[in-house]
Amino acid sequence: IDTKEVLYAKNIYERLYPASTTKLMTALVALKNGDLDAQTSVSQEAVTFHESGVSTVRLKAGDVLTLRQLLYALLLPSANDAANVIAEQIAGNQEQFVAMMNAEAKSLGATGTNFVNASGLHDKNHYTTAYDLYLIFRSAIQYDDFMEMIQQKEYTASYQASDGSSVEATWSSSNQFTSGAVAVPDGVQAVGGKTGTTSAAKSCLVQLFKDAQGQRYVAIILGC
Repeated sequence: IDTKEVLYAKNIYERLYPASTTKLMTALVALKNGDLDAQTSVSQEAVTFHESGVSTVRLKAGDVLTLRQLLYALLLPSANDAANVIAEQIAGNQEQFVAMMNAEAKSLGATGTNFVNASGLHDKNHYTTAYDLYLIFRSAIQYDDFMEMIQQKEYTASYQASDGSSVEATWSSSNQFTSGAVAVPDGVQAVGGKTGTTSAAKSCLVQLFKDAQGQRYVAIILGC
């Protein structure tokens, strides 16, 4: 990433489904436009899903969380409910946030990308390329808060429930490099990244590595 040398590439401009690697753009737009300490109340719409097996942190309508907490939920357990709440907090509604995502993609030169939601849930018109994800990720890692978040194995959030009581939740990273479930070669550090999986997108990964000399590398895999 420092020399910008491409070591290996295959079909990097092919339009593919990104699944939850979409959330890299969701985080980038939020970090660029939001206040990490700003609080927001969860809407019923944000926690309503019309398909089963959706990854969430079980937020309920009326819960109150900060943007920082929502970003940890977004990036560690890949919570789709958190993605929707972030979209509403930053832009007022999902549609406006998606417009911001697509505008940001264009400004980065990610011309093979079109987003239709903040979460990465499957839609045939929701696609990107390996190269575009590199551009998005390269921009996101400029933010210290983003770097801090993607390196955490888990995060504990204390937030207010709709009935005024306090909720304490611990969210674990779904990234097997970050959790330590997958080993890397000696002299290589898996810094952090984002996974994504749907039946259509298959297994996807955007991951930052560092070698013994401190050189940084980005690996991006789609449709695995």
